[in-house]
Amino acid sequence: MVAKHEVAIAAFNSSASMLATASTHGTLVRIFSVLSLDQVHEYRRGTEPATIFYLGFNPMSSLLVVASDKGTFHVFDIAEQSNNQSGVLAAAAGALARVPAALYSYKKFTMSEPGPFRCHFLDDDELLLLSYSGTAYLSKLMNGQDCKPNVYFIFFNQYLNADL
Repeated sequence: MVAKHEVAIAAFNSSASMLATASTHGTLVRIFSVLSLDQVHEYRRGTEPATIFYLGFNPMSSLLVVASDKGTFHVFDIAEQSNNQSGVLAAAAGALARVPAALYSYKKFTMSEPGPFRCHFLDDDELLLLSYSGTAYLSKLMNGQDCKPNVYFIFFNQYLNADL
């Protein structure tokens, strides 16, 4: 099933009907149907190697977020495949290999501080990111074109300045 795709990280959706995997190179992300064991989607995070530290589906399993050590977050639209970008290289590779071309994310943002981040979907289009420095960010993924997170709160400063 995934013999040609050395898996570095994997995540189930909330119903455990889909499994997302990222390669050790951090360039390919694949989604498999757990029931049929078939690959149903393939996405390209980029062409340069990266360490993937987060894969996550939103509650409705319509979006997949992939975060890397490069500080980038890629959002793939599982429900509407046409929203994802197809690059020239992806189209050529797909035509040569006679397999569906890998799609690129339809939204991407880069954080200003280094990762890794812990992530959690608050609902279908809101992603909460917590950096190791204690800053929490909130990103509205489906709201307009810009999904860059805004500082939501600085968790550790609240406790560092409190009288104990």
